Amino acid sequence: MTKRFGFTPGNVFLLIVAMVFMLFSIGYAAKEQTQFKHELLTLTLPDGWSVNKDAATGKELIGWLKSETLPGASILIYSYRGVTINYRNVRIRGLKRIAADYPKGQNHLKKPKTVKTPKGYKPKVELWQGFLDAGGVTVALQSPMAVMKTKKSYILMIGYVLDASGVKMEEDFLKILKSAE
Repeated sequence: MTKRFGFTPGNVFLLIVAMVFMLFSIGYAAKEQTQFKHELLTLTLPDGWSVNKDAATGKELIGWLKSETLPGASILIYSYRGVTINYRNVRIRGLKRIAADYPKGQNHLKKPKTVKTPKGYKPKVELWQGFLDAGGVTVALQSPMAVMKTKKSYILMIGYVLDASGVKMEEDFLKILKSAE
């Protein structure tokens, strides 16, 4: 004999609970992307990136982003304001930072190029390769660098990643940069 499924009040209740749970699950599946928010800048981060809380040390370093998917990848965000601040001297500050971080030498992989963002910013982006000593072994890293003038300041972003992950880092760096508001 076959047993028929009957719609009893208990079965209907379980069916409704299951449907409501599925609807809420679908809503959470389209989760909100992580954002870096500062009074001078807002950036939307791609999947796998997060904001390192309380990492800003001093008045110029305003943020530190890190990747959970790219080993050792991070991006530092600096802000410079003032009458004498311009693209040239912010870029020089970035180059000095790269020179200090890579004492074994640097290679300029890509010359500065202008990238347009949907909000109308026109950052100049370049790519560097640097070498440092890690436990007696020389290690190569890549560093995308961008200088961008916003309404309130000049923003300098420098990324750091192992050379092998440079292509993916450059893609993510450009996505983050183009999301600037």
